[in-house]
Amino acid sequence: MTGHDLWKSILQHAISGKLVTQDPRDEPASQLLDKIAKEKKQLLKAGKLKKKDLASSTIYRGDDGLFYERVGKRVTCIQDQIPFDIPDSWCWVRLGQIYKTTSGGTPRKRPEYYDGDIPWFRSGEIGEKYISHSEVRISEEAIANSSAKIFPAGSLLVTMYCETMGQASILKVDAATNQAICALNTCDIQSVNTLYLYYFFHGFRTRYQRIGFGSAQPNISQTVIRNTLFPLPPEGEQERIVERLDKLMAQIDRL
Repeated sequence: MTGHDLWKSILQHAISGKLVTQDPRDEPASQLLDKIAKEKKQLLKAGKLKKKDLASSTIYRGDDGLFYERVGKRVTCIQDQIPFDIPDSWCWVRLGQIYKTTSGGTPRKRPEYYDGDIPWFRSGEIGEKYISHSEVRISEEAIANSSAKIFPAGSLLVTMYCETMGQASILKVDAATNQAICALNTCDIQSVNTLYLYYFFHGFRTRYQRIGFGSAQPNISQTVIRNTLFPLPPEGEQERIVERLDKLMAQIDRL
């Protein structure tokens, strides 16, 4: 087994609850979802979210052992969407129920737009755990006159197009991106470890590659990312998973 294959196997174990042991003292992830809902209500009061961003669903296992999703009064069996088994203390949740997503933009090719100090990332620069230096930098004028926008340090970026599809990085600086990159507002949600989310995307990206669509340039969309079923562990277990993965990554890098 190559180092790459070994790492893929380790990530799959991590996001399915098989890498570290469960601690019965941890609050179950269902209680964590309540904390996230409270965080989002505070963001609504602060003007960082709109009411539509509070829309939610409830995913649960029925008496027949199958998974169902309740949205309002509508209940749908989603058993065929569940990608793998997770521990009872974990829960499934749509990523869009936790995070607001936004895509970047590309300014027109005007010299004054590309003569600034704002890092502007493209898909090929996404993939390292943390990123801060981009090949291209744009100006405040470019931000003011295009769909490009600045994402705060701590945001998690996910690529949506072609061979890099599903790769993720965490911003170490305030930065902008092109439209092929989706940003998740991880800065505002404290109940989910951003590094766990980063590792999740890298463990899940082969599934994104399978569902990517478009003949010439396969891609996923913000809608696909928001609808992604996310295996949410208790807070304490998130920390243990990240700590273990960090150590294993360092060991594999030395091989």
